[in-house]
Amino acid sequence: MFPELTERVQLELQRHNTDWAARWNLWCRYGGIPGCGLGQIVDPPLRGWVETFLPWREFASSLRRLGRAFLPDPEWLPLILQSEDPDAHCIKQNISPLSLLEFWQGLPKNFRGKLCFPPEELLPFFCALADPSRYGTAPERYPEQIHTFQRLLNSRTPTQPIHLLDLGCGVALGSLELLETARACGFNNAWLTGMTAQPLEAWMATQRKLPHDPPREKLFQTRFAGLQGTFLTGQVQKFHLPEKYNFIFCNGLAGGRFLQYDADILAFLDCCWQHLAPCGYVLLANHFHEGCCRGVDRLLKLAQLNGWQKEGTWQNLLLIQS
Repeated sequence: MFPELTERVQLELQRHNTDWAARWNLWCRYGGIPGCGLGQIVDPPLRGWVETFLPWREFASSLRRLGRAFLPDPEWLPLILQSEDPDAHCIKQNISPLSLLEFWQGLPKNFRGKLCFPPEELLPFFCALADPSRYGTAPERYPEQIHTFQRLLNSRTPTQPIHLLDLGCGVALGSLELLETARACGFNNAWLTGMTAQPLEAWMATQRKLPHDPPREKLFQTRFAGLQGTFLTGQVQKFHLPEKYNFIFCNGLAGGRFLQYDADILAFLDCCWQHLAPCGYVLLANHFHEGCCRGVDRLLKLAQLNGWQKEGTWQNLLLIQS
């Protein structure tokens, strides 16, 4: 999938590095702050000063050209770069940072303050863009939901096959925790499907590789060794899959940019309704998204108006077909 760098990639990388090395030299000569590395500059009043020499939109445009050359398909570009592309058909909300300062703060420390890249850093860098730390894709993030899931499993017969669908699965460490929970409860015929909006995340989940985050990657080989799933690219507002699912999970999206507007919420609820097996459940956890409470309340109102019953609180929801 990611072979040795082609001539096109090498030329685009050279173009990027030459341009931004020159801009860096200008910054150091005329705008730099003695003794202060760019990766540590976070004071908002400095944003305009940095932007004069190192404009974010031009940097994003250069990264976009580099990504289109390096990644298997233009659709693999991380959303943060697609949101800067006037021709891209991506999410409605602009998720781009205000400047390079904010951009760097969302990256692993080894990439903060970097403008140029050696060839071996391209894959980790683009993976870091697709899977920023703020996404928090990791196990043990929603313990209350795990307890709810265990309670629901205990009411079923373990010999029954169950199908799990995790919408917005990211790199799937949280998804594999759900499968791990089902297997621990005796459901050896549990099957997992995960869906994410970013093809690069689906690739990481399928290949069990996190080039930008080796400590988390070890979880694939240790805690989750032997657990497998199918990981797809798709949008939670309009997905069509051949299976019906006993449990559909969607964590951290309600009230956020993907499920904020009524049309998107209604489309999401309709997709869940169509894909839910009889006596199935939709589980939504929002423990780390309290700023989105109003959006979750709106989802609940629309769900109840469209035939769903609910249990739990907005932080740990259970939706059931009437």
